[in-house]
Amino acid sequence: SFYKKTFLPSEIEYCLKFKKPAEHFAGKFAIKESIRKSINESISFLDIETFHSKSKLKIKLNKNWNQKYRVLGSISHDHEYAIGMVMSEKIEF
Repeated sequence: SFYKKTFLPSEIEYCLKFKKPAEHFAGKFAIKESIRKSINESISFLDIETFHSKSKLKIKLNKNWNQKYRVLGSISHDHEYAIGMVMSEKIEF
């Protein structure tokens, strides 16, 4: 399904805790799509993990992606609108 191809189990569980999970899914999708566009490489949605720690968005790139890029981001959603903004930096060795 779309959800299993796009979101990790922990992300699905997080979104389903809310009264309106679609808003949270949309926000997570927006941030993942923003990351994919900002690094301009073929990263899987499942290699991008989003979670919250102390009410702040945290982004973790899995596999070797975290050695190639640093990513910061922000999600905002309001009813039927969601936006994800990221700042990515390629790590040069």
